[in-house]
This record gives sequence, structure tokens and C-alpha cells, in this order.
Amino acid sequence: MATVLAGGLATAESASANTSPGGCRTTGWASEPGGVQLWPCSSGDGSVGINATVHIRNPNAIDIFPCAQLLQVNSNGTTTQVGDFGCIGAWTNGAPDLRKGPIGVHQGTYVVVSGFWATIDGHYGYYGGAQSATIKVF
Repeated sequence: MATVLAGGLATAESASANTSPGGCRTTGWASEPGGVQLWPCSSGDGSVGINATVHIRNPNAIDIFPCAQLLQVNSNGTTTQVGDFGCIGAWTNGAPDLRKGPIGVHQGTYVVVSGFWATIDGHYGYYGGAQSATIKVF
């Protein structure tokens, strides 16, 4: 939103005051196939965009390719993908964090959803679907 002043100068209002805080998945770690655990978080402000941070535990040291996407929550409760944070490459050991963003947004409610590519029990596919707390841009 812009404000026009007496001399015709327009200044943009800060959108950060118009963004809810977001945050991490409220129920803690999401247990996924292969023993992998994900804890996705959303942050940012409406003037810059939304960031993703996904905390990852991989205790069985399987090869995973962690990824995250930005979804808009529609008024009927369904979601639509509006951005892709991408993947961070192969991880086997340790507990990496995926940190990506920002992705520009408009007014609405958003969540970060996380998952990973892996071969588990001989089946290669995309596993996961854990969602962060919602973040709203007003």
C-alpha cells in the first residue's frame, strides 16, 4: 500500500507490521519413512517474502535430498503451491538445516511444506509433507 503526500511523493508502507509471525510446526518433529524427522518453519515479512527453515534429523544415515515448497492456504482449506524453495542436495549423516528464501508473496495465508527424495525399502520417491505453522500477509 502506498501513501501519497502533499507534494505527490509516494512512500511504501512497511509490510512487516502486516505479517503474522509464522513459526515452526506446532506439534514438533514429524516422523517420516526411514526414520527421518522434519521440523519445518516459516518466517519473513510481506514486503520481502517468506523464508523456509527445515530442521532435519536422519538417525539411520540414509541418503536423502531434503526439499521445501511454499503453499498458499485457500479459503476452502485446500492448498496451492506458489513457490519452490528447492532442495539442498544429498545428505547422509548429521542433522542439516535447509534454509532458503525469500519467495515473494501477496496477501494471504501460507505454509512451508517439507519432504525429501530417497530410496526406502527399494522404493525411490518423495517422502514427507510436514507443514510449518501458518504465516499470514495482510
